[in-house]
Amino acid sequence: MVNWSGSDIFQRRWREAAFGVLDRARLVSALARKAGFRPDQPRVPAGNPDGGQWTDEPSWSGDTRAGDQPIIFVSHDRPPPIPKKRPPTIRERNRWSVVVARTLFAGGILAGEVAEWVWEHARDRIIAYQEPPKTLEELRQAMANPKPGYDGHHLNERTPALRDGYDKALVDGPDNMVLIPTYRHWQITGWYATPNPEFGGLSPREFLRGQSWETRRAVGLKALRDFGALKP
Repeated sequence: MVNWSGSDIFQRRWREAAFGVLDRARLVSALARKAGFRPDQPRVPAGNPDGGQWTDEPSWSGDTRAGDQPIIFVSHDRPPPIPKKRPPTIRERNRWSVVVARTLFAGGILAGEVAEWVWEHARDRIIAYQEPPKTLEELRQAMANPKPGYDGHHLNERTPALRDGYDKALVDGPDNMVLIPTYRHWQITGWYATPNPEFGGLSPREFLRGQSWETRRAVGLKALRDFGALKP
């Protein structure tokens, strides 16, 4: 079994070497296991109070969307077959690329070969999704050197903050910007738009309307932690 602990540099080099041949190789469980994670342990879907965290429930469910990019949650023990032909729309290509990224992250097995189009479409984003969580300072510093597969992310959501009258210099300032994996960015964006019992049935975005900068920040930090971008 491959041990995913160790330096970030070693982990990244190992993964990049592995992903370079995945279009012809079968994925085995050891490839995607991370030290300390059970291979049979799925994650809670976005929109739940513990969204993004590990759970003892038998499968994932639900469908969260960030704009036109669906983030789907699939059963860990029955991942669907990846289409051999490249889907005609970006939406569908994004859909299947996220399936690959999430299944790998959870230590799941993708049966059969993963079509070459997946790696051509989203190799950097899939690799980025496997990265372990970082400290807040690391996420901020990463903005100075953006990499493929990552997105700039506003800790306090940008558009709602501007609509509530917060100064653009504050909203777009370095204290409010972090660099996180693209697929985690999509998950968090979808979570902000999803009704949540933790916020009285409102979506986090609705709940934060008119709230203080500090309250927005606390919710933003929670989202980064729950979706695996920020260390607990």
